[in-house]
Amino acid sequence: MSFKIGAHAQELVRKLSSQNPPENTAPSGEVISGAAAGPDVPDASADATAEPAPQATDAEPQPRKKMNFKSVDAYSLRLDGGFGWRSFQNGQKLDHDGGMFRLAAGLRIPVGRRLALSPRLAYEYQGLKKPLGFGVESRATAHMVGLEIDLGIALHPKWFSLHPVLGFGAAIYRAPGSTDGLVGAEFNKNAQLFPIRSAGARIDLGLQLCTWGDAICLGAKFAGDMGINPTLDVIDAPEGGNPPMGLSPMGAGVSVGVDVLRIVSNLRNRKRSQGKGEEPVTADSTPVAQPTSEEAEPSPPAPEESEPKPIPPELPTVTVADFEAKLEDAKMESNHVQGNLKLAQRGLEKIKDPKTKKPDKKINAESAVSFYRRSAEKTHSVEVTLAGLYDAYGNMSDPQEGAKALGILQEIEALYKVMAAQTVELHGIADQSVKAYNKRRGSEAEVAFADPKPEYPALRQE
Repeated sequence: MSFKIGAHAQELVRKLSSQNPPENTAPSGEVISGAAAGPDVPDASADATAEPAPQATDAEPQPRKKMNFKSVDAYSLRLDGGFGWRSFQNGQKLDHDGGMFRLAAGLRIPVGRRLALSPRLAYEYQGLKKPLGFGVESRATAHMVGLEIDLGIALHPKWFSLHPVLGFGAAIYRAPGSTDGLVGAEFNKNAQLFPIRSAGARIDLGLQLCTWGDAICLGAKFAGDMGINPTLDVIDAPEGGNPPMGLSPMGAGVSVGVDVLRIVSNLRNRKRSQGKGEEPVTADSTPVAQPTSEEAEPSPPAPEESEPKPIPPELPTVTVADFEAKLEDAKMESNHVQGNLKLAQRGLEKIKDPKTKKPDKKINAESAVSFYRRSAEKTHSVEVTLAGLYDAYGNMSDPQEGAKALGILQEIEALYKVMAAQTVELHGIADQSVKAYNKRRGSEAEVAFADPKPEYPALRQE
């Protein structure tokens, strides 16, 4: 049997504030009950140290999105420029140097929450020179055509990522030749300048630090070329020519690079999110659950107390057994609220813990809001029950049954006061959880919470 708040609501406030709690309640006003706590919330008497079972929230995390080949997010176009050094085995270590340019294009494949694999076809050009004195320079050009594998590791979902890069392919060396000894390259400790027209194998090992969703990078690398066998092609060479000379130019370089498609994706996402009034999200942000319409928009304010309350119908005859049934219902609802409070407190601790991942912090913040709203509904349900039972108690004619009913009413009233205090505390925890998460959310979606703090007349001090 359920009852609605009637015209006696004002009288209920006076009675709630004047009644004393029953003797079998705890000093804090909490009623000890062994009633079942329900399937989704642990019993109030359960061990506080036990880990709570996973709670259903309004927005569960979405699975990682599949690769969309129609989106720029699926591709990578890198432009790098920098400076490098090479050793031409003249006994002077890295004796040649010069500027370099690299172009690489390929796929960008997400392989984990914070991992992306980018296989790209690459071309690199570097001009190398070394001053020999008297206005003479040793000059050569190095070209590379091959494949590079870039593994992106997001240290921060939006701002920092680390990229080990492995490249391999063909290295092609060219140096001009002449008969006057003024043009060409010095290599393998040959005093004269000689032409080079030879190719070999290239291996690159690099490491880059990127920001803005992998759009801008600083990098350093080691490059090794093997199997370069230039021939000393000179006029006075022996019959059949000079044999090839093994040359393995090794070196290092530094560079600054941009990924054109990452920049395009970032600008598109920023424009789209600003149009919706949301926080911009980069293309490299971890896919997470998008907020529902209920979360995105502030909750409507609670109705004013001055709004008219529905007038209850004529109450049927109520027995003590009905009062006892309502007491058991109130105990179960009280256990729900108490369990929600414990779970919300643990969730707040996890949000403040730096070891907790941001998607998990988001789930705990959303859960705290859900725990508060469910508890507010249960507290209101017991409030409605109390109002109806007080009306029914006033219509009881049997003194003995009236005395038993009054004792039960006092128990339910004590439960209601505890639930009201815990619901107010839950509102504070939900507010703290949302603020703490939003402060640390990084690129995760914001959680909204604008519910006003509830006020219960029964908690006011006389």
